[in-house]
Amino acid sequence: MSKIVVAGANGYTGRLVAAELRTRGVSVQLAVRRPEAGQSLLTDLGHPPMFTTTTFEAHRGSSPVPGLAAGDVVINCIGPYALTGPGIIDSAIRGKAHYLDAAGESGFLREVFAGSHAAARAAGTVVAPGFGFESVPGHLAAARAVQAAGDSATGVEIFYSCDPRAASHGTVNSAVRATQEPAHRLTGGVLLSEELGARRRVWPIAGRRYHGVSIGTTEALALPRAFPRLREVSSYLGAPGGLGRVFSATARAGVSAARNELGRRLIDTLEERTRHRPASRSTRPARTVVAARASNSEGRPLQEVRFAGADPYALTAHLLACAGVALLSRPQLPSGVLGPLEVFDANELEGLLAQRRMCRLPCSVDDLAEPVLTHASRL
Repeated sequence: MSKIVVAGANGYTGRLVAAELRTRGVSVQLAVRRPEAGQSLLTDLGHPPMFTTTTFEAHRGSSPVPGLAAGDVVINCIGPYALTGPGIIDSAIRGKAHYLDAAGESGFLREVFAGSHAAARAAGTVVAPGFGFESVPGHLAAARAVQAAGDSATGVEIFYSCDPRAASHGTVNSAVRATQEPAHRLTGGVLLSEELGARRRVWPIAGRRYHGVSIGTTEALALPRAFPRLREVSSYLGAPGGLGRVFSATARAGVSAARNELGRRLIDTLEERTRHRPASRSTRPARTVVAARASNSEGRPLQEVRFAGADPYALTAHLLACAGVALLSRPQLPSGVLGPLEVFDANELEGLLAQRRMCRLPCSVDDLAEPVLTHASRL
């Protein structure tokens, strides 16, 4: 019987994924660094009958996942993904198993889409990186906006907002590493690398101004396959009001620090300290907003679709668990590196978001008339 392997099950997100899988009726193997951590996690979960544990530690390079068999699914919850992802993906593909993660690191995502697609297709497996909050709602919102706009839509911008003060230690660790990597966007039908935060947006939503910086996500990599007419795809991450301005300034400072040797050493030190902290996050409630705006070839906005409401970590765990179960039960899925809309259709994705109270917000024509300010910046 095929199983789901949760790599890094004792981390913050890993625990949430394991809890989501308790009632799914599937076999689950919890992969943790220390045996006692596995036993403690089983106790916390109430010793589900189809759960087992194994010891596993991801390394840079080769990371063979123990006991992996053809048809299994690996959910990688160990960041930074640029360090752990390549080895685990290689192990999954060689074992003819499927792979999922919630990565938001642009360099890693770009590398996976470019470098793992052919191998995954040849093995008949699915590799779906970035299957969490900072990807799935954006794909759905973009799809709904582009579909509503019709054939004249050739571009789409996606905006993610979440309170950075509610981030887990693992998210902080990945964010620190992300400052050292280029972001990306699709422009003129060509994937272009650029510095993280090279562009800034002030995004008006429901009477509030959200400040964000450009990032590299899976939308620019996967949406053009679903909508070949798209020539411009870009994504932003930010927060409302003063918090958004602080977030933008912090992101720019991190990228600036990564340009010199001393700054890179400081970033490496911060990353190392963060990596070994206990799995935890602030108890601050995290309200999220995701918006996508479709435009024509002249850049005129045509349609905007918004979703809001879910805790990003609870939503990510839910999405990973649902995708893991789907990969076990849907042999008809295409193989290769897939985006969210290639694993589920738009109606299914909207249903999954609604199950965690992330629902669509109204958006009027007047909202589209508000200016979206662009600030070019050389960080």
